[in-house]
Amino acid sequence: MAHDGATHGRAAAGAWLALDADAQARLTRMLLALGARRGEGSVPLGTGVAADVFHVRNGRIAIVPAQHQRVAGRPVLGAEFRLHDPVQAPMLDAFRTTASGAAAYLVPPQAAHGAWLSFPP
Repeated sequence: MAHDGATHGRAAAGAWLALDADAQARLTRMLLALGARRGEGSVPLGTGVAADVFHVRNGRIAIVPAQHQRVAGRPVLGAEFRLHDPVQAPMLDAFRTTASGAAAYLVPPQAAHGAWLSFPP
């Protein structure tokens, strides 16, 4: 079943991965070969954790060291989604303020089946 993600008011905007050095090097080579732009950033894993960030056409992939895996051997830490309908934001449990002062919503793993969910502005 195909849909554009906007059908339900959200679109995937990114993924957070915790990888060992070898896996990160392989993924880095692949992303750069496919035209991703590399930069620095962070992911809000409770506190800000520095990440190697790759900007792709429809979002970003953030990579942090494997030590941040919540469950050993499971590299996916979280996902980012864009809210197309700001009215949906109040249903989210947690929010934080970005550097620009805009509200960003962050749902911790305990409330989201083990993964962080982020809804940036």
